[in-house]
Amino acid sequence: MTTPNDNKDVPVIRVALQVGLGEQRALTFETYVGSTSDAKFICALLDKLNFCADRSKAKYDVELMEKQFEQETHLLNAMRDNLVLIDNHIETRRTTNGKKGINPLTSQEAKTRSDVETQIKDRTDRLKKLRNDIEAKQLVIKTGDIDGNVNSPANS
Repeated sequence: MTTPNDNKDVPVIRVALQVGLGEQRALTFETYVGSTSDAKFICALLDKLNFCADRSKAKYDVELMEKQFEQETHLLNAMRDNLVLIDNHIETRRTTNGKKGINPLTSQEAKTRSDVETQIKDRTDRLKKLRNDIEAKQLVIKTGDIDGNVNSPANS
């Protein structure tokens, strides 16, 4: 393969791939291939570059996702604490009411409690999905292949 500096008379094709990695990061690949290179060679080169780009992007995505997971976990714990406070408030109201037996929840208490339980369930589901997404990205980092193929063109 020749480059523009090797021989000015041999035409080449410039191949450039730029990938935004987020968080003010970018990755640029640039190379040249001979103009007589066949499509199979050029596609294999692009596949390798894309696999490397996917792996690098996944690496930085995992960092951000782990931070998000930590924040979401903190919020979930706060919601659970809030539910305990609501239950304590309800129990305090029941015991200070002076009536014997179990007092039903007021409509506002029932709605508040139901809303918090729904938020806890939604947040728990989000955390499960986020954990699965993190694991998928970690597989990309391990294999270098966005599709999770261990024997990808990136490894050949």
